[in-house]
Amino acid sequence: MRTLSHAEFLAMRRFPGLDGLRAIAAVLVIIVHYGGPRWAWLSGWAGVHIFFVLTGFLITTLALREEERRGKVSLRSFYIRRVFRIMPVYFVVLGIIVALDVLRREPAGNVRALWLYYVTFNNDITGDRGQSIFLYGHSWTLGIEQKFYLVWPLLAFLIAAMAFGRKIAIALAGMAAALLLIPVTSGSSVHYFVILVGCLLALVMHSPKGYAVLRPLTSVPVGLAVVALWVVAHLYIPWG
Repeated sequence: MRTLSHAEFLAMRRFPGLDGLRAIAAVLVIIVHYGGPRWAWLSGWAGVHIFFVLTGFLITTLALREEERRGKVSLRSFYIRRVFRIMPVYFVVLGIIVALDVLRREPAGNVRALWLYYVTFNNDITGDRGQSIFLYGHSWTLGIEQKFYLVWPLLAFLIAAMAFGRKIAIALAGMAAALLLIPVTSGSSVHYFVILVGCLLALVMHSPKGYAVLRPLTSVPVGLAVVALWVVAHLYIPWG
């Protein structure tokens, strides 16, 4: 029931509470896709953004701890892990969908016309041109995350290696750029802003001073208040 000290936080190898958040986010996304209009108030977009924040937080937290422990982050190992975690299953599913599209002898969902977007993980910029349920409706988040995996470690742990203040500046600059690009990207850049919120949170919590500021927010009463605000927001705010 008590809040964790900074030393206890740094010693944690796993964050059990985040498993619950993942479960909530997954349920929200599933319901928004399959629940129909009656369940629109739950907002699957909120679930997607929970996943994005968790991605930024976990990737950055693990990298910060590796950098502190070893003096640097092995980007080679990082990218190898990302490749084998996502690409094998993704390309198997993509191959099945393209094969089914070919067998049907019709460009259902413009799969063949847009194959280059999906092979290069630019799923998120196909817009309404991609009508395939999997290729655009479900897989666009992988395009967002793959570009994040490619750019953020290079900026934060190569260019700004061992420079904590510079990492903060890069995260803030990225968030500002994502907001400024919203009109140009038809709103899609907001997803990068959300991921960088998780990155910034990880950076702040890694710092003893930053953690001291946020530590009161981890108490049980504050957690219950956040849940209450979440329920109110989903009941009374119209979500797109």
